[in-house]
Amino acid sequence: MKSLFTALSAGIVLVAVSGVASAEEPADPQAGFEYAQTYCATCHGISEEKSPLPQAPRFRHVADTTGMTATALQVWMQT
Repeated sequence: MKSLFTALSAGIVLVAVSGVASAEEPADPQAGFEYAQTYCATCHGISEEKSPLPQAPRFRHVADTTGMTATALQVWMQT
C-alpha cells in the first residue's frame, strides 16, 4: 500500500511538473517522490504523515477526490 501511495504521489508531482501527461511517457516514481520531498513536503503530507500545515491537503486526499483526472490535477497544482 505504501509503495502504491508513493507511486501515486510521484505521478501527481510528475503530471504537475511536466505540464502534460502522456501515455507514451512513463513516469519515474522515485524522481517524483524526491521532487515532492524537496518542494512539497514543507507544507503537504506526501506519504502517510499528516501535512505540516493543517490547511494544506495531503497528497492522498487530493488523489482520492472524486472525479480527479490528470487534467483536474494539473489545474489543482497550478492554483
